[in-house]
Amino acid sequence: MKKIFLLNKVTFLWTILIFSGIVFAVLIIWTFNLYPVAFVNYRPIMAYTYFNSVNVSEKYYGNMINMSDASNIKTLRQAVLQGLIDEVAIDKRLSQDMTSAEVQSKIDSQSKSLINDPNVQKGLSQRSISISDAEKYFFPIAIKNEILTGQLELEGKDLTSWLVGARKDLKVVILLPGVNWISGEVKFD
Repeated sequence: MKKIFLLNKVTFLWTILIFSGIVFAVLIIWTFNLYPVAFVNYRPIMAYTYFNSVNVSEKYYGNMINMSDASNIKTLRQAVLQGLIDEVAIDKRLSQDMTSAEVQSKIDSQSKSLINDPNVQKGLSQRSISISDAEKYFFPIAIKNEILTGQLELEGKDLTSWLVGARKDLKVVILLPGVNWISGEVKFD
């Protein structure tokens, strides 16, 4: 009888420890946005990337558009998610002509020159965007777009029409509620 009671006590303690560990892990994942909001060709777009990109975009475009208007916020969030999805297609296309190290080298050198430009520093400061946020969420996609635009111009194509065609080849699963991938575009309900 004593052995059964001891076994139940140990089992109970292990159950409490495992349950507490699961709850703690879920809280960490949720708090730090360590979950995917979408998968593009099986590559995850993490929540922290999406939310930080939205935050930087709101700061950047905040003076140009009315950020208190819900439709403008919805349009901005839609554009950010579309941009993150497009980035996967752009990365795939760039990897055909360059190694990832070459792309990263170009991003680093152009980011460094942008950061050293006093006009860029002033513009970021006026919009309350930190240099580290600009380096992570703003400059890389702009530089990748610029690199790909140059490559496509050599082929007699433009980036916009190329993106329309490239979106058709993407396998996109969006996990955000009320957001859908319809005909190669992000649509919010």
